Amino acid sequence: MTSEPPPSDPEPIFTEPGASWLWVLLGPIAAGAMILVQRGAGVGFQPLVPLMFLVLVSGVLTIQVKAARIHTSVELTRDALREGTETILISEIVTVFPAGPTCGAPTDCASGTCASGKCVLACPSTACETGFTCNAGACEGNPECVISGDCQPGEFCVFGGCVAPKMCAKNKDCDPGQFCVFGFCAAGVECADHTDCPAGEGCFEGACTAVP
Repeated sequence: MTSEPPPSDPEPIFTEPGASWLWVLLGPIAAGAMILVQRGAGVGFQPLVPLMFLVLVSGVLTIQVKAARIHTSVELTRDALREGTETILISEIVTVFPAGPTCGAPTDCASGTCASGKCVLACPSTACETGFTCNAGACEGNPECVISGDCQPGEFCVFGGCVAPKMCAKNKDCDPGQFCVFGFCAAGVECADHTDCPAGEGCFEGACTAVP
């Protein structure tokens, strides 16, 4: 009976050592620099000082590089992800962050429709509120502008909204329905910062978006 060889570790897909041992070479470089300083000062060769620099610099850097290679190194294989001294199986990552259902046609989805290979909630155009359109199964707002040429003379396009050249410091400096964006009052945007959005949402590019 022949025994099977033990399984080898999977081939790494990505590795990051955390630190390079080349940093330790600064010890000999520092010692050599001290020898040059001694010669330039005309005091002759005194081995104690270069030796102290060699031991101290090399010793400290060796400890730091070793610690970095232990605690900050990263290795990714097909089976596991190791970050420092902690390892997690890829199967466990998929369990925490499961992949969304895939589809090739609307009939593949239990509910909603198929868009870009994923099942999304379906919305007929009549189901969206005024100012919103149905795009890939989701209601999306229509921007007031795409470029500044879409706005009235003297206005600028910022985050899909036309901004009048009215200076402001806070939202209260603007007219009702406008927000203070980059020092100008902007219409057609939902928010200027996170405090303008309801709880559980944040302000991203002028729109309140749910924060996971």
